[in-house]
Amino acid sequence: MGLGAVVTGIVHGVGTGPGDPELLTARAIRVIGEADAVFFIEADGKPSRALSTAQDHLRAGTDLCPIAMPMRTDPSAGAAAYDRAADEIASRAGAGASVAVLCEGDPLLYGSFIHLLERLRERHPVEIVPGIPSFLAGAAALPRGLVQRTERLSLLPATLDEESLTAALRVADCAAILKTAGHLTKVRRALAKAELTKAFVITEASGTDETVTPLASVTGDALPYFSIILAWREFPE
Repeated sequence: MGLGAVVTGIVHGVGTGPGDPELLTARAIRVIGEADAVFFIEADGKPSRALSTAQDHLRAGTDLCPIAMPMRTDPSAGAAAYDRAADEIASRAGAGASVAVLCEGDPLLYGSFIHLLERLRERHPVEIVPGIPSFLAGAAALPRGLVQRTERLSLLPATLDEESLTAALRVADCAAILKTAGHLTKVRRALAKAELTKAFVITEASGTDETVTPLASVTGDALPYFSIILAWREFPE
């Protein structure tokens, strides 16, 4: 390396999976254990689920770097938080540190790391460590196959408007619906219109508090935050 060369560390976006520490991949465990600095989201001050999943694999002396993330409908507050976090991550990586950014599930599937990736990819080498997403852990909890042969799987956020959600469900043989918490009533109507008649709510998939409940047995109009809905047109008995 010549004089004046810049020593640049690697930024890793690490998927920690659905919550069960045993579902961390071997690669995730290695990267977490080798990291000089570990970043993680703390949404509105709540403890990080991703950090809890990875806790046993941190080495002594690793810098723990929470990213304070305000959960607001106005995206500007979150954008400012991502800007600050990206600057700090870039500073650490630019000084030669190995940085791991923990993300629940998979970093590139509705993951917070996507916002950081957009800010970092032109500044430093970035590597992705994929993680097991919650809807796969949910299917394992039933256990039922999601799709086979030429069947179509729709992966959808419940935050869609009802018309868009219904239209997407109508072309699905099986649907995995995420971000369900405050949208249960709308999701029920959309599933009924699309004739996906067999549906389950999986809460805390893979965790010690995991529950699987037929949607028809769920009362009220909201679900716990860590809930997904899996629905089939023809249920695989």
